[in-house]
Amino acid sequence: MQFITAFLFTLVIVSSLASIISFIGFNLHLFPYQFLRLGGFEFYEYYYNPLLGYIAPKRFESGTIGRACFFMFEPSYLSWFLTTNFFLVDTYLKNDRWRALFVKPLVFAGAMCTFSTGAWVVFGALFSINCAKLIMKHLTFREQTIKRTIRISLIIMVVVALFVPSELIGDKLGTSSLGDREKRTQASLLFLATANVVELAVGRAPGFVENNSEIAESNQYIKLLVEEGIIGTILIVSFVIFCTKDKDNYMLATLLFLNSVVLLWTPLFMLNILVCKFGWGNDTLEDQRGVLMKGAHTQ
Repeated sequence: MQFITAFLFTLVIVSSLASIISFIGFNLHLFPYQFLRLGGFEFYEYYYNPLLGYIAPKRFESGTIGRACFFMFEPSYLSWFLTTNFFLVDTYLKNDRWRALFVKPLVFAGAMCTFSTGAWVVFGALFSINCAKLIMKHLTFREQTIKRTIRISLIIMVVVALFVPSELIGDKLGTSSLGDREKRTQASLLFLATANVVELAVGRAPGFVENNSEIAESNQYIKLLVEEGIIGTILIVSFVIFCTKDKDNYMLATLLFLNSVVLLWTPLFMLNILVCKFGWGNDTLEDQRGVLMKGAHTQ
């Protein structure tokens, strides 16, 4: 199991470095990139470098900025991987606090170079929550009172976010997938509105959204409700919470990202939450390198 942890940690480091270098290299015109359209869609207009991966341009009224994707399909996926793994660095480096102090800023910078709204929202929300916890502890609030207050605050933030006009968000974000995501959500909500009791309970089977709509769903929760039903959604989300509950920040980051990325059944996602659950961390970075080198020599 340590080999899995070593592989994931190495991927975190490599993708963080590539994200930073690619972001700087593209925006300062230091490296060559090839323009291309993935799948022939105008929305997926990317720039490609064979060593550093893809760059997704984000256009504002004042100019354009390149967002790092590495070799993932969208900046949001790389953002999910780096942002959530930021909260697993201490698991990867159990007895190496000094290296963790170096690795965390590296992973944070890599996540920021994706220029993904998801990373800003997650880091902003968790920073605010942790600041509130520290203040309440300093004021000698009880632990249960702190937990209840934080949970109520989270619910309020979600409700407020639901009433923020999408046009206002879109104006601030520049070119983004916000409008496209709304169309996907509306199509999926129509499936829910026309479902019978059985379909609402157990879903309409995996792949239903893609097979019956011109556009896929980008919200993992809505996709689960349509395809797995209410029962399946509760069981699956409960499993994710069960695997991540011992690390509050990682759990909250994961649950927030599932609102905008569909990756629940991917190997990378499953391996990450299992590492979070079982803590397959090595003692030091040298141990992880040794595991990888040993695996390479035996092949």
